[in-house]
Amino acid sequence: MDKQMLKYFGILGVLIVVMILFFMITGSGGGKYEYRDIELLMVRAARKYATENPKILPSSENSSQTISSKTLINLGYLEDLSTYAMDETNCNGSVEIYQTISGIYNYVPTLNCGKYFNSKKLSEKIIEDNYGGTTQGPGLYVRYDGKFLTDENDIDRLPADEYVFRGDTVNNYILVEDMLWRVVSIDKDGNIIAIMVDNIKGNTTWDNRYNAETLDYDGVNEYEMNGIKSRIMQSAEDIFNEKVALIDKLYSGRIKYMVAPMDVCIGKRSPSDEGNDGSVECQKVLENQYIAALPVYSFMSASLDENCVRATSKSCGNYNFLASVGSGWWTATGNADNTSEAYVLRGRVLISQSCSYRDGLHPIIAFGSRSMYSKGSGTYDDPYILRYFMKNA
Repeated sequence: MDKQMLKYFGILGVLIVVMILFFMITGSGGGKYEYRDIELLMVRAARKYATENPKILPSSENSSQTISSKTLINLGYLEDLSTYAMDETNCNGSVEIYQTISGIYNYVPTLNCGKYFNSKKLSEKIIEDNYGGTTQGPGLYVRYDGKFLTDENDIDRLPADEYVFRGDTVNNYILVEDMLWRVVSIDKDGNIIAIMVDNIKGNTTWDNRYNAETLDYDGVNEYEMNGIKSRIMQSAEDIFNEKVALIDKLYSGRIKYMVAPMDVCIGKRSPSDEGNDGSVECQKVLENQYIAALPVYSFMSASLDENCVRATSKSCGNYNFLASVGSGWWTATGNADNTSEAYVLRGRVLISQSCSYRDGLHPIIAFGSRSMYSKGSGTYDDPYILRYFMKNA
């Protein structure tokens, strides 16, 4: 066999390999897929359907439209899911198209294949990994009617208003691209309230406006009043809108399309006020926020020390993962006894003598209930990873 013939056979072999790969990728020729790849096929089909039928897209921000796999199959955008699955497992599912801010659509697949595979939301995975009816020690606690449930009968009987991470050794890390977050709580709708680990070090005043009571530019400790934003609120929004540099990078723009609006408690708190149930700070609520500073009661809630009674109790820094997030950063809470003072965190809660001082900021956001779990166990070395499918309008 001469060299020319060997060359032809070589080219033919390459073409055969390329054809085999093509048929496997397109699903023809009996190719089978991993279940997560079937989710991707569903998303691609839903995108194509929505592109060709734009009227089915949700028409307003934070609204959604769900398309069943049966619809996509009947219209010819998908084959029967069992043809994709290993061993022709019987599967069904749907794709929810959710409009986020700026006209970005998030496609959220749900695939059900019985005992073999079921799509899992990130909030469900976090609860599954961390909640086991915790009544003591670090972990994920149930809060109901403002109180943490510690009686096992109540835990089994009463629904959760929210799940809250408490203690200093908890597996609550989330990595989105190269930004690290820690889960503070999960609300009853499955939205994940998380705090950014990166800090804007010493670069933010709580507020620096003229204060008529102190007769100086000490700032006014209203987080927001009648549409007027404090400097700390504006700083948080500037982070979200990628106008402020962090230590060595910008806030990842993609994250903003993965969050849900949240209600933030911005009421003031007196140093003598007791309790961590939010009843003090939540007397004033700012609705539909995409980013904010952390209220003081959330810091208190994360402590397992029973002596954490008041915000400024030194014990509040004990057994508290938020105490190690960073040192020197503002909360969203002003001092009810003095209009120029706000609460700042330095391993514990302190009262800043002036809102005009500069400190850091670790903002919170809410990863929406539609956030899907990809991988990870929540540790620092193996954080939870979100899975997302987004497309411009």
